[in-house]
Amino acid sequence: MTRTFASIVFLLFIISLHGCSAVTYKLSKDNTTCLIVETTATASVSYTNSNRQKLVATWPLGEAAAISGQCESETKGQASLNLTFADYWVHMSFASSGGKASLAGIELFVTVQNGSRFLSPNSTGGLLLTASPKLPLSADTEHFACASELRLPFGQPGGSALVLSATKIQAFGVRNGSLSAKFATCALDARSSVPSDSTTAPSNTTAAPSDTTTAPSDTTAAPSNTTAAPSDTTAAPSDSTTASTDTAAPTNGTSTAAPPTSAVPTTASPEPPLLNFTVFNSARVPCLRLQLRASLSILYRLKSGGNATVKVALPADTKASGDCGNSSQTVQLSFMQGWRSDLIFVKKASGYALQHLAADYRLSPALFPNAAEPSANRSAFGNGTYFSVASGTAYYSCRSAETLRLDNFVTMETRDLRAQAFRTDNSSAEFAGSMEQCLDDTPIDNVVPIVVGAALAGLVIIVLIAYLIGRRRHSAGSGYQSV
Repeated sequence: MTRTFASIVFLLFIISLHGCSAVTYKLSKDNTTCLIVETTATASVSYTNSNRQKLVATWPLGEAAAISGQCESETKGQASLNLTFADYWVHMSFASSGGKASLAGIELFVTVQNGSRFLSPNSTGGLLLTASPKLPLSADTEHFACASELRLPFGQPGGSALVLSATKIQAFGVRNGSLSAKFATCALDARSSVPSDSTTAPSNTTAAPSDTTTAPSDTTAAPSNTTAAPSDTTAAPSDSTTASTDTAAPTNGTSTAAPPTSAVPTTASPEPPLLNFTVFNSARVPCLRLQLRASLSILYRLKSGGNATVKVALPADTKASGDCGNSSQTVQLSFMQGWRSDLIFVKKASGYALQHLAADYRLSPALFPNAAEPSANRSAFGNGTYFSVASGTAYYSCRSAETLRLDNFVTMETRDLRAQAFRTDNSSAEFAGSMEQCLDDTPIDNVVPIVVGAALAGLVIIVLIAYLIGRRRHSAGSGYQSV
């Protein structure tokens, strides 16, 4: 009895210790919370510096994340959570089978560059790490609780990993926007004699001390306290504090491998309609406006082993929701029963930029004939500066066709695009302030070429006249006429 009491006290101490810094991420759909992850998370990425030394960069996941994902209602038996930060993102995918939930996959994308996180890395650029932990969680009607440290490695143990502590997860069956009262504990906590009124979920992970950091950890900003409202074509606002993107398709490797090359047939799509969307904050002031014609071009594998491409236009009945954060703002476009595309704008020092893209889609037999994996759900993610606006009060315009590339062999093609994020005025104008055009729309200034051409032509004429006059004088001075 004494040992049991001591174990309980010890467990409560661990929970209280971690709970001080645990961050809660809530995914909402139609103003209803559908997925909750509460944890103290740390990312560790191993890399080689310029001196060929093996180092590990470690930093905590903070609160300033843009949140997006998929609820169970959108994809039966599947759910996902996407956390997008300034220069990295984390994706978690969940599965439900037989009434039991599991953490099916995790992904971490980070831009490796010399700075406070990575010290003189030998190579720079985007790095995508993926893993399939298949970690059993709990029954769908319960939440998973684990005060101990869960280490989810990417590849070999001891290297890159996502480390979770003081964790509570419920990906299915969330009611009233909070975790279920009943919970299942991880195996690591069960060894510490957890009270008998809870159930135990097995774990295929092992506890390990966190990686030694070679770079100072990131500092994080407080999340926005504003909420989002849907576009002109949708209803109630979202109750999440921030929203974000989706991610790359899950794989077991560290990068996405290209399908074998072959002749790629393409299925055409009708002309995309012109769509207009508006995201409002909690005060019903528009913070983001978007107008565009858009289509997704998706390469997929055939049963025969070849590849085909399908182009799907965003239809006129596309619905929108979003978020009016202080550092990032999101518009989420939903269409065709479970398809979704996210556009995330990030605030810069003197303007803003479209920084992240995401797409969720389903390989339905009607749209993807002879697909090697019919009816499979897929995701794609893009990270980078697609376009930027120098002034915070201006809007971006591009009538010309633009191709925005994501991973997983997906591109978004746009035309008649206009976008304005981080608006603070309540004017009735669709797009306020000055306009910043894309390069393809910028009119070519013909004045300079015309002036230069005219000057060259005049110079040629002057030289020719001088030559003829000089020749005539030479002929007259000689006293002879040519015969």
